[in-house]
Amino acid sequence: MEFLGMSKADIQTWALSSPIYQPADKITVGAAIIREDNKGNKHILILKRAAHEAYYPGVFEIPGGKVDETDPSIYDAISREVAEETGLTISKVVSSLKPFSYTTEKQVGQGPSIKTIRKVALQLSYLVQVQQGEDFIVNLNEHSEGVWITADELYTIPMTEEMRKLVLEAFDATW
Repeated sequence: MEFLGMSKADIQTWALSSPIYQPADKITVGAAIIREDNKGNKHILILKRAAHEAYYPGVFEIPGGKVDETDPSIYDAISREVAEETGLTISKVVSSLKPFSYTTEKQVGQGPSIKTIRKVALQLSYLVQVQQGEDFIVNLNEHSEGVWITADELYTIPMTEEMRKLVLEAFDATW
């Protein structure tokens, strides 16, 4: 929760001095949106990345994305990303989840001048609640579908191992 009020620049400065995390080229945020059904079963909303996405097409993830320079704080970035990707409004940040770093690669150029560009991202994720009664609407520019899953369904869904660990942590957290 310590990062919620910090800006992107503050986080990048922190990451540079952290012995745990690599210096990050970009900061991303994630929101494990939680709900319980009338039987007390826990569910988390995950979204399937669109087939045209450059990174991890067809893979499920929690809502989130890059922190923009115009986001005053991490909280503002999470709120913006959740609204953009699901149409939902965060009502409460319950807790923070363990930050993690990941590397993305993409090829640029053609023929002998092709180069691989690698970027390190630091993801800050939070367990959040959204306003009661709202239903999500998937932004089809970024995702092809959204589903509420239980912990039992987690291993039947394609996602990166880092994301699977994060979602498991969210299920294990106190709601």
